[in-house]
Amino acid sequence: MLVALVLVALLAPDTDNNVTYQALPLLLFLMVVAVCLSRLSRGRFSATRVLPRFGTAGRPLEYRIVVKNLSPEHRAA
Repeated sequence: MLVALVLVALLAPDTDNNVTYQALPLLLFLMVVAVCLSRLSRGRFSATRVLPRFGTAGRPLEYRIVVKNLSPEHRAA
């Protein structure tokens, strides 16, 4: 999103040869909304890999990832 915003901001002044100036307000609005909404929900998570005891070089290794929600409003009673 930031890369697109910077790219559009660099191309926006040339209104005769492209229409990127139309995307600038839309991307800027989406960025502001995303930042504001991200402040409302502060999730706390923990992720732990459960690895097998042994693995072989050159072979795929399957393992599990345990994700825990540490947010106080979602804890089980």
